Amino acid sequence: HRDTRVFYRQWSTAFHAAILLLVLAAIFTIMWQVKKRVLTPLEELNRGIELISASGPSTFRFGLVKEGEFGTLADAINRMLDSILAMQARVAESEASYRELVETATSIILKLDTGGTVTFINYFGQTFFGYSSEEITGKKAVGTILPATGSDGTDQDGIYAGILAHPATNASIE
Repeated sequence: HRDTRVFYRQWSTAFHAAILLLVLAAIFTIMWQVKKRVLTPLEELNRGIELISASGPSTFRFGLVKEGEFGTLADAINRMLDSILAMQARVAESEASYRELVETATSIILKLDTGGTVTFINYFGQTFFGYSSEEITGKKAVGTILPATGSDGTDQDGIYAGILAHPATNASIE
């Protein structure tokens, strides 16, 4: 009877040890699969996104990260980067066209900040007023290109201040 109990305990211990080893093997296998199928692709995506953040959308594209959701995500990011580059090219082209239009216009194009300081004047305005861009930019418009007093002797500074304070109601003044 005693031998049976010893045998049973030994068998029970061996059985529990075998079950424990199987559970540990299953846990290890699951962890390895999670690392291989989830963590590693996420790390690759993260490294790529960090490179994009550091150097802009034109320098990096994802290769095939993994099949499935991560590959789909990488492809979507690549398409988004291509779209951003195309938009940047269109914006640059539009800016160049706008700059050419402004600089070749035969009208004065002038930009003032809310304090009346010149922030931009096109080439026609420069030749009209006799100032280079460097000479006039950063200076108050009143007293340089705009008269400080009207022909009737009134102080024009208040009129200009009102125009600058409410630009929407004074959008076009000729």
